[in-house]
Order: sequence, then structure tokens, then C-alpha cells
Amino acid sequence: MYEKPGPNCPVVSFELYLSHLNPLNEFLFQRPKRNASTSEDVWYDNMVVGGRTLGKKMKNISRNAKLSKCYTNHSIRVTAVTILDKSGFEARHIMANIKMKPASGAIAKLIFAQRRCQKPSLQDAKSVKSYRS
Repeated sequence: MYEKPGPNCPVVSFELYLSHLNPLNEFLFQRPKRNASTSEDVWYDNMVVGGRTLGKKMKNISRNAKLSKCYTNHSIRVTAVTILDKSGFEARHIMANIKMKPASGAIAKLIFAQRRCQKPSLQDAKSVKSYRS
């Protein structure tokens, strides 16, 4: 994440989020209080956000922001693979960072297809999906 001076800076927004988390809860994603006021120090309950809520997070953000396409949590992972690859990281380091098992070169096939500016084949995508943990 890069700092972008101005009112919509992602770094400032993230720091603001962190400053209002519930100190009794060690998790990053906490359930917002129903009637929190911006004058309060803590805006979040001592409860974690549920798995289903997190699973739908990018879809909801896309819809609420009226983006041109609906992003998913998986699309963020694929974007991360592309960024890491273009930055020169080796496939084994990329796999370690996105929690993928070595899938008989499945991630390497995806990276190679991206480098050729082509979409990966359906077979490549299926082999990556089947090896996720």
C-alpha cells in the first residue's frame, strides 16, 4: 500500500482503522459497533467478523462502490500473484506468500501465461484450484 497525500490516502485510512479497534480483541477484522460515534475511542465490538462476511467482503465493496466489475477475494489473490511476479519474485516465494502448495507447476503455468499476455487455459486454472488448502 502506498501513501497518497489527501483525504482518501489508504495509509491514513488504515491507521485510523487501527486506532479505533477494540484493544481487548487481537484480531484485525472486528465487528463494528451498531451505534458507534466518531467521538468514541473504540468503534468495534470485542468480536471477530465471521467467515461468511469476510468471504463476501470484496463483492460487497465492489457493489457498494459501483465499480465496473465485481471483484472477489480470489481476484485479489490473482492480482497479488501478478504483482509479485512482475516485481521479480520467484514462483516458490509467491506460492509461500499466498499459501499455495506446489501444484506440479500450476502457479508457474499461470505466471507464464500472464507473461505472454494470454489468459491461462481452463486446465491451468482447475489445477491451481484443486491444490488450494
